[in-house]
Amino acid sequence: ADPSALICAIIELRGREVLAQIERRYLSDRNGDPAQARSALLALSVQGQADGGLPRADVIAAYRRLIARRHPLAGLVAADLAAWHAWEVTPDYVALLNSSATLHPVSRVAIVSYLERSPHPAAKGR
Repeated sequence: ADPSALICAIIELRGREVLAQIERRYLSDRNGDPAQARSALLALSVQGQADGGLPRADVIAAYRRLIARRHPLAGLVAADLAAWHAWEVTPDYVALLNSSATLHPVSRVAIVSYLERSPHPAAKGR
């Protein structure tokens, strides 16, 4: 079975109450299994697009916690954040880029793309 579909189904059934568990299990460990982290991020992306059982604001908050942990895959959520015009995350990404965090190259490109689109003042000073 597809892990992201299973995670998405669990969120559909249990809503907000499972978000912390999903974050702990799949997204908290910076050195965890990248495939599992990607599956969890895909499930959260689907939930954020739907803005239903798990409100988009909760997904954005989870994304911000991922970025704050300096997760190597933190840039993988940049496209969602840009599509949702969640520009309030701009300072988080600027801080991540200015840190010594190791980022996957695809993540770095996605973050820079997000910052180039962001109208937030912090994006200009990076």
